[in-house]
Amino acid sequence: MKGSLIREHKLAVRQQVQAARDALDPAERQARSAAICRMIVGLPEFEQAGSVMLFASFGSELSTRELIERTLTTGKRLILPAVQGRGRLALRVVCDPATELARGKWGIPEPCVRCPEIAVGELDFLLVPGLAFDERGGRVGYGGGYYDCLIRQLVARPQPPAIVAACFELQLLPTVPTSNHDLPVPIIVTEARVIRTGAEA
Repeated sequence: MKGSLIREHKLAVRQQVQAARDALDPAERQARSAAICRMIVGLPEFEQAGSVMLFASFGSELSTRELIERTLTTGKRLILPAVQGRGRLALRVVCDPATELARGKWGIPEPCVRCPEIAVGELDFLLVPGLAFDERGGRVGYGGGYYDCLIRQLVARPQPPAIVAACFELQLLPTVPTSNHDLPVPIIVTEARVIRTGAEA
């Protein structure tokens, strides 16, 4: 499939899944988010991780608030991303989300500049957002390419960290459009199951 057709297909998928996610009742969204949090916390990859990179949710995304709190209360180092120019995320250590987060680009909560930045190589666990996924690990993100770039850096390491995507079951499709530069995710967690895709990111 040509690049222009893939872009059009991705746009259609984004619109379709975004509408379905937006239609979720807020109470149902919170219940499903809590179930996803329990699934992630139970992963051996999460239990063994010392430095955990999550994302602060926005809009109709699954709520990561409980997972952020669990990460801190279990003594792990919490890392959250901040947009730093085109295609780059700064990885910053957050100790107190209540005082250290502010609305960044596109209204997404981001750590402030006083939060220390760490190197990509210090991550043990990465939670990846996205709009649509398939069971082979295919992922359609929001179109900025930030996580594609980050994942590419991580998988180049001799010992890559655990790379896990989280989404609602309704965000899983039989197949999603991907380009050559799109890297699959090895683990997908929903409110109902943990999918080990067999993909090597």
